[in-house]
Amino acid sequence: MKRDDCHACYDARVTGFEMLGGYRVRLEFEDGLTGDVDLGDLPASGGFYEPLQDLEFFRNEARVDWLTLCWPGEIDLDPCNLYHQAKDHLVRPRRRRWFRRR
Repeated sequence: MKRDDCHACYDARVTGFEMLGGYRVRLEFEDGLTGDVDLGDLPASGGFYEPLQDLEFFRNEARVDWLTLCWPGEIDLDPCNLYHQAKDHLVRPRRRRWFRRR
């Protein structure tokens, strides 16, 4: 499935996070899915993400804004990519949606 066709991305809105060890983060999404992601590759990519090489900055300055994880300096992450990574390391699956038949 191409990411552009991914319906899960509509639910990929970060509502909360918890810092774990190193560059690991537990993320909670609007649909209730909670999963862990390892963002240790980001600082090594340099460029835009270079400030994240400072682990204290990474851990202490992170916040949820515009429904994704971000840091000062306009550093933010694609919530759809985060959602797919979190899905691979679930802590809690998303809530089921119940629809009434008419």
